[in-house]
Amino acid sequence: MPLDSVREVFAGLKQRAFDPRLLGVYGSYRFDILGIGSFHVAVHDGDLTVIESERGGDCVITCSPSVFLHLVSGAQNTLTAAMQGLVEIRGDLALAQRLHSLLPYPSEALPAAQS
Repeated sequence: MPLDSVREVFAGLKQRAFDPRLLGVYGSYRFDILGIGSFHVAVHDGDLTVIESERGGDCVITCSPSVFLHLVSGAQNTLTAAMQGLVEIRGDLALAQRLHSLLPYPSEALPAAQS
């Protein structure tokens, strides 16, 4: 189920709490997952804070659950998806380019259901 899978991804990010690939990164993302909700991810020098919220973000990414899960799995590149009209990116594009450090999610933690 996409709803459970999307929520599992954000729960996994929340559990991670720190990612050394994000050292030197400061900013916030808001993921608007159509039909599911909004998730705010703040990055402060590798530390992650994740909440379900419509709070603004420096970089706002809007997409469907299936596209989001493709981004997370690494099957789809965020910027390519944006050029194809599958993802809308607003705000800090430099931060959007750093999204690859946050995603794809480590494969061992991916939800089993990716449909």
